[in-house]
Amino acid sequence: MPPSVLPPSWMRVLETIEQSLAERLAAVPEVPPAEPLTADTAGHWQPLLDRLEERLAQLEACAAQASQQAAAADALLAADADALAAWRARSASTQQRLAEWASASV
Repeated sequence: MPPSVLPPSWMRVLETIEQSLAERLAAVPEVPPAEPLTADTAGHWQPLLDRLEERLAQLEACAAQASQQAAAADALLAADADALAAWRARSASTQQRLAEWASASV
């Protein structure tokens, strides 16, 4: 499958997004290192850490599903692009035959 070609305006859109993200990341303050967990505090935090692990697993599953759906959409778009290219070729051929027919009948 040939790589997709985006119009030049998309590069500007992507550059704007990239610049915006870079500005936002630069504005985020550094987080100081956390205090090490002790036996007393570990028990308190463990249910929260377990919940966080569960949520991260759900997020990873969601990202994997989105990736699969994007791949499926890319495949559909590629098939449609191929069909459009074939239609355009047939249309050009038909246009040429009509032009030849019209000039021959004059």
